[in-house]
Amino acid sequence: MYKYSKYENLNLYLQKIGHSAPFPIEFPKKCIQLYSFKDDVVLNPFCNSGTISLAAKQLGRYYIGYNIKKNYCKIAEEKLLDMNYKLFKT
Repeated sequence: MYKYSKYENLNLYLQKIGHSAPFPIEFPKKCIQLYSFKDDVVLNPFCNSGTISLAAKQLGRYYIGYNIKKNYCKIAEEKLLDMNYKLFKT
């Protein structure tokens, strides 16, 4: 079985992330760099775990992320707060 950082197996890793299909931040970063400029707005209508919003912020873009499932919005917000960013104003 593969090891995922400090997690014993894939299932534990996915439970920690809170989403069943996470992907590395390098994927959205490359697309954002190719298709937008600094200070542009990146729209993510499927803001599941917040990776795209985080990549946009790191690259100097604004972002709008939303999802119909509140638990995914919470995961994304927590991920961005961990990086000292705020996703949603309350």
